[in-house]
This record gives sequence, structure tokens and C-alpha cells, in this order.
Amino acid sequence: MQLTRRFEVSRPADEVIERLCQDATLLALLPGESELLASDGDRRTTRTRYRRLGQEATATFHFVYRMDGSIAFEKVCDGQVWRELSGLVS
Repeated sequence: MQLTRRFEVSRPADEVIERLCQDATLLALLPGESELLASDGDRRTTRTRYRRLGQEATATFHFVYRMDGSIAFEKVCDGQVWRELSGLVS
């Protein structure tokens, strides 16, 4: 399955890239309570706590800032629901 979401932002590209590179913006992309676990150069690791079917759950994501201003992301998957979940914010 592939899901593509697209929307246009009426701001200059440099401004959008600058905001995407802020940790606060990165954490705001995720639902629930998110925290930054690690920050190493162009890579960030986050953990989000959320409720799923009445149960507490956590999701860990790795984000990599790329030279073109985009952000690649990958969810750490346990195989119970997702085998792989990755994408690109550009």
C-alpha cells in the first residue's frame, strides 16, 4: 500500500525548510505526547505516546534531514501492525 498526501504551502521554500528543521515542528507532526530521544547531526529520534483501542502505546521514529531540505522518516516497527513505515516530507 502506498499513501501520498499533498498540500501546498504559500510561503517561500527557504522559510518552509527552516521551519521543518526545527525540533518543535518535527514533534508537532506526530499525534499524542512526543519527545525527542536523540539528536545526532542530521538525524533525530522521537518517541510518541498515544492510545490505541483503549491501550497505551508508543511509536519511535527516526528522522533524517536531507541536503535538499526534505526530511526522510522511518517508524521502528515490531511487525505486529506494520512491517515497514517510511516516507518523505518535502
